[in-house]
Amino acid sequence: MGILNKFIDHNKFGPGVSKENNESKIGRFFRILKSKFWKICSLNLILIACLIPFIALSVGIYNMTPLAESNVAVEYLYSEGYTTDIINIADKYIDAFQPSEKKLIELKAAFAKLTEKIKGINPDFISEGSSEFDLSKYSEKDGQEILNLATNIVDIFDGERLKIKNIDGKWSVIDKKSNNYALTSVSFDDGDIIIVDSMPGGYVDYFYWVLVLLPFAFIGPIMAGVIKVTRDFVREEPVFLFSDFIDGAKKNFFPSIVISAIQYFISAIVLNAILLYYSYLGNGFIYTFAFAASLFLAFIFIAMNFYVMLMQVTLKLSLKKIFKNAFFFSIICLFRNILLLVAFIAVILLYIVLFIVGQAYGLVLGFTMLSVLGFLIELMIYVLISAVYPPIKRIVIDPYYEAHKEETSAAITDKEVIADKTSELQTSSEPNSEADESEYVYHNGRMIHRSALENDTLFRD
Repeated sequence: MGILNKFIDHNKFGPGVSKENNESKIGRFFRILKSKFWKICSLNLILIACLIPFIALSVGIYNMTPLAESNVAVEYLYSEGYTTDIINIADKYIDAFQPSEKKLIELKAAFAKLTEKIKGINPDFISEGSSEFDLSKYSEKDGQEILNLATNIVDIFDGERLKIKNIDGKWSVIDKKSNNYALTSVSFDDGDIIIVDSMPGGYVDYFYWVLVLLPFAFIGPIMAGVIKVTRDFVREEPVFLFSDFIDGAKKNFFPSIVISAIQYFISAIVLNAILLYYSYLGNGFIYTFAFAASLFLAFIFIAMNFYVMLMQVTLKLSLKKIFKNAFFFSIICLFRNILLLVAFIAVILLYIVLFIVGQAYGLVLGFTMLSVLGFLIELMIYVLISAVYPPIKRIVIDPYYEAHKEETSAAITDKEVIADKTSELQTSSEPNSEADESEYVYHNGRMIHRSALENDTLFRD
């Protein structure tokens, strides 16, 4: 080694560390993911544990308010052996119009009269369906009697709103309050009777599930804590996992509850619109346009929610400004939002397939459950925050600091100012509480003027 030292210049400067950060965004994403993976797993477990009470409340509501009690009208159709298709049509009308117990008894009697008439023509229609209706035994008189019996059933449901009308050779139940929309049509073609049902179903089921899942309208503080910690992962700030999670939940408690409630109820309304207009497809351009519009609104709302809670835990803004900014981000970051949505949908569909396959293969089901409980939800949140925090920083945070340089380290770059302040502190002969405290302090990774800590700023932390 002594011989080698003669040929080495120890006074020569090495290459040092480059001032430029040449790390790619993807490289940074995976580097942080690698270094924070076990904390991500731990945060996922905290999130799952916090969701357990909400799941328990939903199960409690489900058990206390059963979806639907059997009624005498539908029970009668089952007892007579009607096909599932016909029973489903009757069930949808009952769900939509919610007849009273008295009307249900009247419906049972009306169904009985109709059944008696149909059995006189061809009993196989009841158990086999419309293809078995024997038109050779069907007369004009029979048709008029069946029409009268069907009209009586419609009147029991809602005689003021519903009406049976002949439209282009089809006997149709129309909804007078929905521009004479045909709910159910019956026609004859080549000796067969054809029943076309366009009655939107699932209203009661849908709103029932909105009620059952209502506790999840108040998970805002939990999501605020999780997103605050995940944001700190992305910003590479020191994180004390549980205490920072609690701190984020407490500081944003009431605003985050309002946000999650708004998100829940608007989601319910938009989803209902999608299902409703989807059931009307094929009944005119207006319904196709309405369905497409509801899908577009759903996308905008989902994209807005990518940004809402992150801005809540990061910026001091009113809820109105948060939602307004989120709307702008949903438009100006359109391509980014589409990629995120497609990626999340792909992951969800993949896990649905894994759950289905897992019913036959225990190992697949075990991996699926372990990944969901272990890291999946928080990993998706990490991907989301990694994607949406940079535009918030570029468009909102950086311009703010550019306009308020006194809150950054740029305010103290003048060496003479630093020297003067240091000299004043060193030559002070009497102890002074104001002099004992430095005018500039290190806060959240940057040097700022002490007064900046005392004044309101754009930022929550």
